[in-house]
Amino acid sequence: MLGVRNFQSPPALEASRAKIKRFAHNSAVLRNFNVRVWEQSSAYCQYVFQSRQGVERPTGFFVNTHFPVKAVAKDCASDNLSWETCWWDWKNSWKINYAVTGEGPPVILVHGFGASLGQFRKNIPAIAETGFRVYAVDLLGFGRSSKPVDLNFTMQVWCDQLSDFVREVVQPAHAGEGVVLVGNSIGSLAALMANAALPEGTVRGTALLNCAAGMNNKAVQGDWRVRLALPLFYLIDILLKSRLGRVIFERVRQRESLRSALRGVYATAESVDDELVDLFHEPSCDEGAAEVFISIYTGNEAGPTPPEVVPLVRGPLLVLWGEEDRLTPRSGPVGRLFEALPATRPGTDFVALPACGHCPHDDRPDLVHEKLLPWMKALPAAEQPAA
Repeated sequence: MLGVRNFQSPPALEASRAKIKRFAHNSAVLRNFNVRVWEQSSAYCQYVFQSRQGVERPTGFFVNTHFPVKAVAKDCASDNLSWETCWWDWKNSWKINYAVTGEGPPVILVHGFGASLGQFRKNIPAIAETGFRVYAVDLLGFGRSSKPVDLNFTMQVWCDQLSDFVREVVQPAHAGEGVVLVGNSIGSLAALMANAALPEGTVRGTALLNCAAGMNNKAVQGDWRVRLALPLFYLIDILLKSRLGRVIFERVRQRESLRSALRGVYATAESVDDELVDLFHEPSCDEGAAEVFISIYTGNEAGPTPPEVVPLVRGPLLVLWGEEDRLTPRSGPVGRLFEALPATRPGTDFVALPACGHCPHDDRPDLVHEKLLPWMKALPAAEQPAA
């Protein structure tokens, strides 16, 4: 059984069904499936593709789980270009959701705090069409991946997840090819850590989109702006760890609260639409989402910071920085570190992107693609380590 959720306003649902059926008929992946409506609300319609007799697909295989067909048709060259969303059993304990599409050398996209692989919906088609096999992964605790309530979340957890994902999922399908890591926010820091942790030659290049300083604000206490707000952060920690924690989370995850927060993160107002809000809201409704949020926000093990990890990183490094980022501003310690890095680290490029906030890949994907795609195409092939 396959599923696709299409976010539409109610008047558009009927036309959406026709587009879904046409999309399925033209898709090499879906043409052997029957489509029917599974669930419908005022915000979305969820379609299920059931195998016809004689056609077998693995249980739990989804197509375009996160992405509306409207966006697929708009952002892809043809209606039959799709990406598959699959599951990976990590450590025989947790289900990890990831999307994959395209042909060519592997690229792994890693989202930031509170986000999911759906935030790369504007980038996946462009990267795939450039000649890459794109993997976009939901970090543990986010998106459709498992949300364990008994886990002490740290940056090391996500570093281990990415490293194991490369070894267990990507490398078996790309023998002899190195990977390109592309991360945003904490996804950037996780990508840096995975680069340093994996054997030399595994990673061809690493691209950072507004790298975070750490898992939470405890990692950036050297910034005067953070020092001024420390009393407030400590108060929030106390409240989140109390019985009020779930009440606070319920307020934070409301659509209008998310919309307001995202407007402070994005520089382009029109980028904060209903689709984006839904991408953040839906995973917050999952069992365990509140506990994960509290664990990450209040965690004391901030893990290594960029100044500690960067000296261990191997291979070319591209740093793209939204100039209007309020979370990790270019003028802050992390922004200054990466802006100065090309002068001392060969193979490093820093590019400031105007009119972009903390998530430039979604804020202004055109600017990101203009810099990212040629850089990836020019990367030398990695020399794989001996077995």
